[in-house]
Amino acid sequence: MPAADAPLLALTACDWLTFNDDVHVTAWDALAQSCAEPNPFYESWNLLPALAEFDPDGHVQIWALKCDSQLVGIVPMVREKRYYGYPLPHWRNWAHANCFFGTPLVAHGFEEQFWQLVLQQTDNETGAALFLHLTHMSATGPMHVALKSVLHRSKRRRPAATVLCEERATLASRASPEAYYEESLTTKKRKELRRQQRRLEEEGQLAVERCEGTDGLTRWIDE
Repeated sequence: MPAADAPLLALTACDWLTFNDDVHVTAWDALAQSCAEPNPFYESWNLLPALAEFDPDGHVQIWALKCDSQLVGIVPMVREKRYYGYPLPHWRNWAHANCFFGTPLVAHGFEEQFWQLVLQQTDNETGAALFLHLTHMSATGPMHVALKSVLHRSKRRRPAATVLCEERATLASRASPEAYYEESLTTKKRKELRRQQRRLEEEGQLAVERCEGTDGLTRWIDE
């Protein structure tokens, strides 16, 4: 029997439509501010509109980890019928075409417990699913490190492999912005961009501003 004062950890799964209310979203937003590995694609303001657009019938589930009554982990999950074109049913963390990061939002200190319960959930809800596929995960982040640790210590044999690894592009140039622009684009392309700028200016006053603060950010995102 656990100690009376031991925190109660529980992972629940429900379709995302039932998670879209003020109480859940408030807890979700609080978790996003204190998670071990930030992921804006899985924050409520980003994920809920994407789900409304791409999954209006609620096939995607929200798997939520709670410690007592506090939300400490969240990830969208879906059953897929095909795997890279092959008829292999499986569980997958959900991501749409413009979602470039799939790491779950998990509070500091709950990383390994989260994965333990996610693996347990996939064991219990196997159905026709043959395996769990995690997409767009950082290979060096704390959530990936925690997953490797859980797999290594698991008493059950859980074979795991990286099936696809990509490196993100980065811009590393010592040239000035003007020089880089001249070197990167052909004369024809630069001419076309100038033409498009003139056409845009015909629609009204055109101005480019660089802002470093957060003033107006919420309104611009909504727009």
